[in-house]
Amino acid sequence: MSFHPSLFPQSAETCRETTYSFVHLDVDLHSSTLACLEYFYPRMVQGGIILSHDYSYLHGVKGAFEEFLADKPEMALELSTSQAMLVKR
Repeated sequence: MSFHPSLFPQSAETCRETTYSFVHLDVDLHSSTLACLEYFYPRMVQGGIILSHDYSYLHGVKGAFEEFLADKPEMALELSTSQAMLVKR
């Protein structure tokens, strides 16, 4: 595990070559959610999961997923816990 203190996405500059199998987002805003999806999605392994908090409660979070996934084969799976899960194909 490693920590990269700073604001995202600047904090990720040193790990651009990293791949991910699981990412948990809790950023609340449309712009932040979209920035996270744009950064992490292309770095996710096949079958990797992006889990996002507040999907059911915050329109900005849900809207960012809808915008980002408009041209992708995946869809967000809304969970009963107010979260959403995206599984990379």
